[in-house]
Amino acid sequence: NSRGAFYANGGAQPATAYDGYGGDNTNTFSNNDYFNSGAMCSNCTATASGNITSDPMFMDAANHDYRLKSGSPAAGYGLWDGIDPYFNGGTTPPPAAKPTIPTGLKATVGNAQVTLSWNPNPAGDNVDTYQVYWTTDSTWAAASQQALSVSGTSYTVTNLTNSTPYYFRISAHNSVDYGDWSTTAVTATPSAPVSLVPGDLDGDSHVSVTDLSILLSYYGTNNSVADIDKSGRVDVTDLSTLLSHFGT
Repeated sequence: NSRGAFYANGGAQPATAYDGYGGDNTNTFSNNDYFNSGAMCSNCTATASGNITSDPMFMDAANHDYRLKSGSPAAGYGLWDGIDPYFNGGTTPPPAAKPTIPTGLKATVGNAQVTLSWNPNPAGDNVDTYQVYWTTDSTWAAASQQALSVSGTSYTVTNLTNSTPYYFRISAHNSVDYGDWSTTAVTATPSAPVSLVPGDLDGDSHVSVTDLSILLSYYGTNNSVADIDKSGRVDVTDLSTLLSHFGT
């Protein structure tokens, strides 16, 4: 009798790897983990140990779900040592939180506007935008205005009233929520540019009938804007100075 090498799935294969030996009358196989292997040879008897000879009844093998259905002949076989709750991937990240308070808020005044700048929040805050608040009430009791979704770390608030103090503060936003706003508000007072032209009372860099009207409305008073020579009183000297530069 010649001996041939067989794979468990039923075909005669080269003898480089095999599940058992087969003779003319007897095939003996060990740990055959394939089902529906078919006959190894004709006119022979197969004996084996530890085999699964029927469908193991996977949940959905076609989609790689190899859990066993109820009643599977493979249930209860094999050894396992339990599961771990985490792979060894390092420290578990903390839960997401709203961002911290922005720092370094500064204000630069301009004509009817104030430009704000601040430090960027730490990268771990995952900030996507900032929110700017401003009011003329130092107690913040009155309603304040706000600018939402400010990108970057600067913002210019426009259409303000010159010579009026404004109070500003900011907060940062991420996917969780807005963080707390800055505890210390920054104060800034916008102002018109100072003209170098004597008699230019409205700050438009030339002397016109508007400036003359301003001076005459304050004539005889101590108004600091119309008091061109800073004598403490708006008088004929100031009027003379304005008229000498009229139209320039």
